Amino acid sequence: MLSLSRVVHGFFRTAGAALAIFAMLNAIGDLFAGRFGADFLWISFPGALAVPGRLVLLGAATALLWTCFRPLRTRRALVACEILLGVIALAAAWNAIAFWRLAIRGDIATWLPVPSSLVIIGVMVVNALRIRTEHARTERVDARDGPWRLGVVHGASFVIIAVAGPLFLLVTHGATDYAPVVGGERAPADCIIVYGARVYPGGRASLALSDRVEAGVRLWRGGRGRFLVMSGAVDPDGTSEPEAMKRLAVISGVPEDAIVLDPTGRNTWLSAVGAARLLAERNWRSSVSVSHYFHLLRIQMSARRAGLNTYTSPARMTRRLAHEPYFVLRECAAFYGYYFFRW
Repeated sequence: MLSLSRVVHGFFRTAGAALAIFAMLNAIGDLFAGRFGADFLWISFPGALAVPGRLVLLGAATALLWTCFRPLRTRRALVACEILLGVIALAAAWNAIAFWRLAIRGDIATWLPVPSSLVIIGVMVVNALRIRTEHARTERVDARDGPWRLGVVHGASFVIIAVAGPLFLLVTHGATDYAPVVGGERAPADCIIVYGARVYPGGRASLALSDRVEAGVRLWRGGRGRFLVMSGAVDPDGTSEPEAMKRLAVISGVPEDAIVLDPTGRNTWLSAVGAARLLAERNWRSSVSVSHYFHLLRIQMSARRAGLNTYTSPARMTRRLAHEPYFVLRECAAFYGYYFFRW
């Protein structure tokens, strides 16, 4: 019979290994593609701390992977490991505090004030305690469990983390409106990019598309962007998402000369690439990307890799979308597809 403590240790051992592999993949990817890494989704080292922070992160990742298989033998190795994990936990705590400060000041708005950094703190602290315990015992906590038990615990943990990881990032990121609040020294973004959705034959916009355009128009009216960029696809029959979006915006009172169409956005990646090209051509430097909450994580990752400087802003839903659970699960799968193949 597996005890609760062994299950918890097994889960966090797997979580630590997953986090370590993710950090290493980001570092390796950055060697070949400068903006490959996605560490920014869960931890940030500002300014001059970026390079040393990345080195500490790689050291912590190495320690987590090593201690997944065998305990540390020496006191010196234990102390070094605890320092590395402690520094990452402190950096994550600093990120969480910075998030809450922005929310309190009104610079961002969120209905879920739970930064992803909190999960990192938990993983680091629990693994540090596990590593200390195994150092004292000179063996793994689960050393006497058979292969079947180990397979069940770690296999189930891996599946849970593989699904819950992107789901948690998707919800926490999508719950927050990062569009800059104009005032004082803060200038509006150069443009507000509205990402397309389905248009029915005849040019009628779907509810999802209407909600996104309405959110973009609301930001534009609030002075948070100077232009509206409508990014979407044009179907073989000529049905155009950008044109349908433009019609909705004009009906809402946006002048045509404040609207720019990008018909190259056949998917999220191409929308980000097209927007980055548009900003470069017009010498624009900042943007706000608008879509549904479940879409914003993939937008931000695509934008970073495409070289697009953007903040994300979730569209309010007139009502819950009929296929929302499917869209959420699709985004969890798309996270992996975009992470490995869109760069």
